[in-house]
Amino acid sequence: MCQLARDLEILEGGDLTQIGEKGINLSGGQKARLSIARAVYANKDIVLMDDPLSALDAHVRKRIFDDVLCDKLKAKTRILVTHVIDFLDKVDKILVIENGKVIHNGTFDEIKDEEYFKIIMQHQKQAEMVKDDEETKEKSVVADEKEIISLRKSHLSTKGSKLTVDENKEVAKVDWRVYMQYI
Repeated sequence: MCQLARDLEILEGGDLTQIGEKGINLSGGQKARLSIARAVYANKDIVLMDDPLSALDAHVRKRIFDDVLCDKLKAKTRILVTHVIDFLDKVDKILVIENGKVIHNGTFDEIKDEEYFKIIMQHQKQAEMVKDDEETKEKSVVADEKEIISLRKSHLSTKGSKLTVDENKEVAKVDWRVYMQYI
């Protein structure tokens, strides 16, 4: 439920892998998922989480929120400190804190029409659009790069279907100025 299955498969020692100091051998997302798993295993009545969702991809974040916070820990008191606002409509109570002071306190329905809250929601939507656009461009860059390399290979080979060592080196030198025109 903490989305660690794939990580346990790729870690050399599986669930017996020793984690380096401060999780040096883990990604940010792996650290977050591991911390969430530790909170679940601790089986305490109160679970306090300090922004564990921000390092997670959107689909992983949703699964963990649904499977862990809403299902597995539903009988516990859960306090989630976060900048992620994806699930505000699903929480019992929202405290908006600015400069150490509570400026809004209530349910989603109670504070959703507050001007400050609308600004937060709009800012988050804009940030998500930028992030989605960057991810789309990144995926496009990889696809375009593969296409360009493929095209360059087809045009560079002068010695039959296989490229020579020198031709392979030349293909690896993608001209980014030309490439950027494709984006």
